[in-house]
Amino acid sequence: MPKGRRRWISRVVRARGYSTPPGICCAIFDVTLAALLLALTSPLLIAIALLVWLRSGRPVIYKGTRLGLHKKPFTMYKFRTLVPDADKIIGSDLLGDKRHLLTPVGKFLRDTCLDELPQLINVLKGDMRFVGPRPIRPEVYEERCRQIPDYEKRFAIRPALIGMSQLFTPHSTPKRIRSLIDNEAIRKNESLLWNVYMVVVAGAVIVAAIFRGIVTRFYRSVIADMILGRFSEKRRWERIALGSASAYVMEEGSPKVFKRIGKLVDINPEAFMVISDRPAETPFAHVVKLEIQYGAAGARRKAKWALVECELVRQNQRDENTFEWVLEYTPTSPLNFYMIHQYFLRESVAGPC
Repeated sequence: MPKGRRRWISRVVRARGYSTPPGICCAIFDVTLAALLLALTSPLLIAIALLVWLRSGRPVIYKGTRLGLHKKPFTMYKFRTLVPDADKIIGSDLLGDKRHLLTPVGKFLRDTCLDELPQLINVLKGDMRFVGPRPIRPEVYEERCRQIPDYEKRFAIRPALIGMSQLFTPHSTPKRIRSLIDNEAIRKNESLLWNVYMVVVAGAVIVAAIFRGIVTRFYRSVIADMILGRFSEKRRWERIALGSASAYVMEEGSPKVFKRIGKLVDINPEAFMVISDRPAETPFAHVVKLEIQYGAAGARRKAKWALVECELVRQNQRDENTFEWVLEYTPTSPLNFYMIHQYFLRESVAGPC
């Protein structure tokens, strides 16, 4: 290897704070892969930039302050997915129910993680690495994360483009749960094989998410609307159709005893529909257990469940023995909130696992 190139690699490695042989290998891997991906994806970067500019105007690139190694602030880049000045509206909150701030193409870019591509520049600059905990806004850290046990561990390494918690949990997952996942990944951060494995997994997941997103939008806008004439309803929330799912009501005085009330048909972040063989009592104010089965038919299936507090908002009678219940719900704890968004609303990039 030429002496000049060895010196450049040495400066890059030292700038990233690595000293052990595995760490040096990871640093070289990060820089090499970031440069290669920037070159290969440059046509895609230009296409996304034009799309954001034509549909949402300027600025195309969002520049936000994040906390890096040892809490040192740096400027992180991404394609803009929110309306201008959305940071002032959101503050230290998460996006959550403020999803109306998303631009016309913002939801697709976020769902497929394509909005994160400009952070390859951050990797080249040494602000970030490929695999590790995601960077966090200073105001979110101060308001929501400072008191979380062991949260400070993430600042011992540089934040990353690919985070396990970002990949395998929904955007709305409570920070305490995400912190547990990230801390497990931090333990493996200087393993080159682990970094390569996570990059491959993330690439496969993101390509699959992009394909699903394009197919879904093509079906809705071209096949369903233009060809079949099934014009989609304009709803605040998209309803998620469920397969093998049921709802159970908690028996009064018996917090561990639940009685099935019917089939759980669909759900959105505010309400769900149950098909039952009996009418609901009014007023209805109970803790309800939602349960869904995962796994291939004929194989051993896994049951995932969540507890929610419910209120009946509408009831329809289909026939003599079939009733539709529509119930608004609130998860009873952060863990149940996570279970709803992960397994029932299926909001993670990688899907339920």
